[in-house]
Amino acid sequence: PLKWKDTIVVGGSFVPCGPTVTVPPITICAGAGGTLTATGSNGTAPYIYTWNPATGLSSSTGSPVTVLTSVTTTSTYTVTCKDNTGASATATVTVTVNPLPTITVAPVAVCTGSCTNITASGASTYTWAAPVSANGATQNVCPTASTTYTVTGTDSKGCTNTGTGTVSVNPLPTITVTSPTGCKDSLISITASGGTTYSWNTGGTTATISVQPSAVGTSTYTVTGTDGNGCKNTAVSTVTAVDCSQPTVTVNSGTVCA
Repeated sequence: PLKWKDTIVVGGSFVPCGPTVTVPPITICAGAGGTLTATGSNGTAPYIYTWNPATGLSSSTGSPVTVLTSVTTTSTYTVTCKDNTGASATATVTVTVNPLPTITVAPVAVCTGSCTNITASGASTYTWAAPVSANGATQNVCPTASTTYTVTGTDSKGCTNTGTGTVSVNPLPTITVTSPTGCKDSLISITASGGTTYSWNTGGTTATISVQPSAVGTSTYTVTGTDGNGCKNTAVSTVTAVDCSQPTVTVNSGTVCA
């Protein structure tokens, strides 16, 4: 006698005695979930589907079933299809899980009033969130305060992930400079402070420089100070030159007794 697993030849074709079941494989991104659909045929409907293992699926029975977002690695499932006569068939399906891309944005530091580029990596295409709201790996930003930027990257397999990067805004140094008075044709020292390095319009590169005004009056000298963060600011010294060639006589008034 024929059993449900046997096949018979009808008109030169092999016809299975009993149901068959097919389940197309699927590929998903980690954490995205998906759907497995089993289809029974060549049996007596209705069909009952049982999945094993049921871990990571929305249900152990039925078709279709949902692959839960908790499935983050490639997994294999077996479905058993039983028809109305009790005959059954099985099929195995693989759910390929592609990992999410790792999106990185290198942190950057800028000085107040400056702009800089921020660059994302780890994907094929990028979409930035406000305040950038643009596409592309590299964006030019001009923050007025330290700001964290968020970007969504999509890889070649269509999987997406987000990354963040912070642009720190460093304040400009406060550069101060002395404004002395001295004799013309004499060396007068000017001293700057507030920076780590200095650059004067005279060509000097130290905190203290000496100038020698050749005429009576005022002269201005500009210094640019740079701090440890590379931020720069300027200050101006006003040097007053006087004529010291003639002595200055001061007469103090006094009280004379009769």
